[in-house]
Amino acid sequence: MDDFETAILLSLNPLAEKDAYQQATQFVAKVESAHDGWRFCLERLAQPGYRAETRFWCLQVILKAVQNDGLLQAKDKDLVRNVVVQFIAALPGQSVSTEQSFVVSKSAQLFAELVGQDYPETWPRAFQEGVIPLLESDGGKGIALFFSILQVVDDDLTSKRAAELHATRSVRVKDAMRGDCIEQITATFTATLASNDLRLMALALDAIRRYSEWVDIQLVVTETLVGLVHQTLGQADAKQKPLTASVAAALRAILAKGMPAAHKLELLKLVRVEDLLKSLAMLHKVEDDLLGPEEADLFLAHPQLEIARLVNQIAMVAIECMSSLKSAHAAQIAESALPAALRLVGEDDDPDVTTETMEFINHYVRLCAPNIEANLGGVTAVVNIVIERSTFPPDYNPFDETSTFFALRSKLMTLFKNIVRAVPGLCISSVRQILSEEYSNPDPSPARAELAYALLNRCQLVLASTENAEVDETVRLALSTPLRCLEAAELGRKDANTEAQRTYACFALFTLAYHAHRIITTNSDMLLQVLSPYFDERGLRHPTSAVHRSKTADFLLKFLEKLRAVVVQKYLNQVVYAVITHVGSSNLLTANDRLVLYETLGLVLGFPIRHPTPERCENLKVVLQPLIRELESSKSTRDPSNGLFAVTALSRVAKGFSSSKGDKTDEDSLLNQLWRDCLVAVTDYYVTFQDDAEVNRTVVVFAQTMVDTSGDLILLYIKTLVPLLLRHTSGPLEMKKVLDLVNQVGAQFKEDSFPVINEIFTPVVRKTFGYSVTDASNRSEETRERQELRRTFLSVVHGFLSRNLQNVLTSPENLAILEVVISSYLEGASGNQFDLNSAPSVIKLSFQTLAKMVSLWTKDPNSGQQTDVAGFREFVVEKLSGVCISAPLESQYFFEHGFNTVQAEKALAEIVALQKVSPRARGGLPSLRAYGVVRFVTESWAFPAVCWRLGVCLLTLVSCGYSTLCLPWLVVCGAVRSGVQFETGEGRASNVWAFG
Repeated sequence: MDDFETAILLSLNPLAEKDAYQQATQFVAKVESAHDGWRFCLERLAQPGYRAETRFWCLQVILKAVQNDGLLQAKDKDLVRNVVVQFIAALPGQSVSTEQSFVVSKSAQLFAELVGQDYPETWPRAFQEGVIPLLESDGGKGIALFFSILQVVDDDLTSKRAAELHATRSVRVKDAMRGDCIEQITATFTATLASNDLRLMALALDAIRRYSEWVDIQLVVTETLVGLVHQTLGQADAKQKPLTASVAAALRAILAKGMPAAHKLELLKLVRVEDLLKSLAMLHKVEDDLLGPEEADLFLAHPQLEIARLVNQIAMVAIECMSSLKSAHAAQIAESALPAALRLVGEDDDPDVTTETMEFINHYVRLCAPNIEANLGGVTAVVNIVIERSTFPPDYNPFDETSTFFALRSKLMTLFKNIVRAVPGLCISSVRQILSEEYSNPDPSPARAELAYALLNRCQLVLASTENAEVDETVRLALSTPLRCLEAAELGRKDANTEAQRTYACFALFTLAYHAHRIITTNSDMLLQVLSPYFDERGLRHPTSAVHRSKTADFLLKFLEKLRAVVVQKYLNQVVYAVITHVGSSNLLTANDRLVLYETLGLVLGFPIRHPTPERCENLKVVLQPLIRELESSKSTRDPSNGLFAVTALSRVAKGFSSSKGDKTDEDSLLNQLWRDCLVAVTDYYVTFQDDAEVNRTVVVFAQTMVDTSGDLILLYIKTLVPLLLRHTSGPLEMKKVLDLVNQVGAQFKEDSFPVINEIFTPVVRKTFGYSVTDASNRSEETRERQELRRTFLSVVHGFLSRNLQNVLTSPENLAILEVVISSYLEGASGNQFDLNSAPSVIKLSFQTLAKMVSLWTKDPNSGQQTDVAGFREFVVEKLSGVCISAPLESQYFFEHGFNTVQAEKALAEIVALQKVSPRARGGLPSLRAYGVVRFVTESWAFPAVCWRLGVCLLTLVSCGYSTLCLPWLVVCGAVRSGVQFETGEGRASNVWAFG
């Protein structure tokens, strides 16, 4: 071992002594980076005795030098090629080790790189010198190296990926190989397949898989290969045949070769695929579905998956030939592929196997659809296998979504939906057969029940637009007479997996009912029968599973939401009583389950009908009074917890009335009294427990709901609730909810809400501005919440101006804070207090609101009347003139994104709109634009960069059609610093006159 090799080994060992490691690393780095370092390594490579690690390192340095365009001269290349060929020729006689395999791989990479650069122009005998001689080397020991080099040549030069990276080089190499050596190479494939060496046979099959893409198909499809295919894949055995995966992958690659359909059909005949498919249909899955050691490093899937890919490839080629050639023989091949495909789906739990096979089966079903009678046998076989494989296994828990069966079943259900589209009658008959068998079975299976409901549900979804009578009849049967295995007597009789399957079957029944709302509406007499499972041990009273009960409550809500009209017209009392029984007395339900049921009651009772009956109010009273008593009880016990649930439940009930638009004249007084009782009870409760943070949050939600439900009754209580809420808000997020409530009141009642909003406005503003917004660069959650609160406030005030509530801002009670309100829009005009995502919308909103104020609070040019807002005329002249110019110039958003984004142009358009509306509405005010010009000239003379940014802004506005407004400003920009050169953020800019 010389010093060079010692340095290499030390540099590869980070655990070596520190100084020695550093010195060695520096030495080898110096050799690698030297101009002639490659020559030094080439000399060492030609010398025997070096370890594999050293030779690998030298090969790597030489490879980098060859890849360095222009580094090596022609004579240098000749030297490198000669040494590499000699080095490769000596490899077969050397010992085999992991390190040696790395040397083989790197030498093959170097050979392939030289071929890619020099073959065939300057190195026409590359393969004759470097590859073919390996076949006779050391008694056949070079054959494995021969295939290893072919692998790398394919990876780097001839594969599809290599062609995508270097198309010209790939085409050149393949064309040269066709005329030079490909016949010798492929002859080696055939000869190797006739040997008994499994490793070499696997390598030969791998080479066929790689090279068949571009090699003449007659050179690879030989009698030897066809015989091996049928010997390996065509005979059933208890154990996995060696090379199964390699043979299947090689044949699939051959069949995938691009060629005319007629040639593909001849290829199918040549390979005798019909015989092969018959054998594959009978070839049962073996236990040891693993790659053999001879195939382990060839990037193959497990044998069953490779067989599935092969079957799919054969079938898809046959379908292609059917479509283009109208070939009966191709159709026969496709028909022969179906049993093999169904065998794979029926026996293998691997979702990948199913996915591969499903492609063909889906195509098969679509092809059969136009002439289904002629292909009914095949499609029936598909349906049968779907049913068989979709049934839950005995040890399967359907709530385990990580199971491979879950993914498999999902694909099977998709296939079934495709079959329903093609052959609805067959699918419905199959479902009815399952139901019939389970109805007559003394011990019906939950798994089969779930399957029947799941398949039937897919039938009704696919056929929903056709209103198929057979589907409707089957759905009515399934819903009216649920299978006995779901009943209470069956619960607890089986193991945990069976119980989980029973629960899933109940959910499948509820899902079927949810999607059957059209059928139930038409046959409303069956509603109570359908509802029965929801309320007994199959649903809300399930004795052991909290998940089962909770999901049932959700299903019931969704189900009755679709059927509210039927319930209100015929079964209101029965349904309300059934639900109330559970919310009032069930100890099994969680608080959230009960809230879902209260929401269900609200949806049913709040359904809008043209002629309501007194029974609705009576039922609502039955629902509300226990909750009101709960609130009173909380007050007497000084315990807010029970009352919290009652307030939330009242919100859920009221939610169902928020969209009620029916004719309520006959019941208005009764409803109003009930809602008034609720409002009084909640307000009294809140006054008692106002210091409780959770009570505050819950009452805000209740008030928001009642704004939409109780009409103007809520206004009186808002005056009481909001001041208390303001007193106890403890952060910007809670304050935002109060602002949302105030905004909701204004939007719902408009000018009718003036007395209430006028009274609470000043406290709301002061509380809002207690949460200042100062640092947009701070991205904490607290800062984000404060920004969102301020943006909400700006929207609320803008809403007031749009809903005839502008007098709230100018009333004597609120005039003192008007300046604070207007200043918030001046601050928002630049958007600098907000993050860059929010800034453009805030800028736009600010200028929209300022323009609205100008139009409302200055002289009306039509009537000549003027709103008496003290100091506003002076504010327009003094402030707005400057902000129209300064805001976009100071805005961090415009600085970061420029003036040409869609959001920027929208914001700038609002600035122009403000400048337009001001002169029209100002009466005797001086021109906003003229005043702004004077201020700009006097205040910005010394800042030419400001002129530049303004010029860009103005040119953007000119391009948007605002030339009349903007051209005077462009003249000013030029006059301020005419002829002056200045630096911008993007380099030097010419004088500002260029903007014109």
